[in-house]
Amino acid sequence: PVHFPGSPTNVDFDVLSRPVDKDATSLYKLPTDAACRGGILSGEENLREGDMDLLRGIWQILLKIGKTAKESGIKIAVDAEHSWYQPAIDGYTMLMSQEFNKIQPGEVANPATSPLIYGTYQAYLRRSDGHLAASLQHARENNYTLGVKLVRGAYADQERKKWETDGRAKFGTDPIQPNKTATDVAYDGATKSLIAQLAKDLKSKPTESPSVGMFFGTHNGESCDLIADSLVENGLAERNADGRLVTEPGVRGRVCTGQLFGK
Repeated sequence: PVHFPGSPTNVDFDVLSRPVDKDATSLYKLPTDAACRGGILSGEENLREGDMDLLRGIWQILLKIGKTAKESGIKIAVDAEHSWYQPAIDGYTMLMSQEFNKIQPGEVANPATSPLIYGTYQAYLRRSDGHLAASLQHARENNYTLGVKLVRGAYADQERKKWETDGRAKFGTDPIQPNKTATDVAYDGATKSLIAQLAKDLKSKPTESPSVGMFFGTHNGESCDLIADSLVENGLAERNADGRLVTEPGVRGRVCTGQLFGK
């Protein structure tokens, strides 16, 4: 299973966007031993009557935001937060991606068109590899392009402290990578695998929309070099005489970088 806080399942999607006419009885009772290794502590509340109506209302608002963004040509990058908030954020992001990151009837697939919705993937979480793999699988199964904003993460001390003070240590290790090196390894591994996947898509399905688009959020010089080198190694770019990268058709808009605020 994917390490805490796991990766969204169909049950999560039902809870977040349940149609009015769907029976919710089975959804109100949460399991006592979560598959993602975090569990539910004694005394924690299940969903209360009316909660799913509120969640469905949020979903309806998000649909309006996505529709407006698509009509206006504005991309949406959904931020990531502390792990105890993240499951719902992930679920809504994947639901929006399934709605707005796929080719709709009457539209023409365009390899150069990047995703509209991007979810944030935090390499400092132990779940990062498993969650990214599960997200890619969900995108493939549901025929949409996964938008990935890859970051390292910013709440390590708070995450570890809450894991201990909440009494979750009995469920296993906390959600954070054991050290900075492990976070770097996860970030770099995801970078290489995402770029390799894009190259595979563009070579095997040149007239179709690739399965993934990526935004690398980093101010780490070694990571920036890795992004550039990986593009060249995968045949997605080449260096001109002055060392600048020249990307191949289909890459522009699919691979983006941005410097995080900080030193």
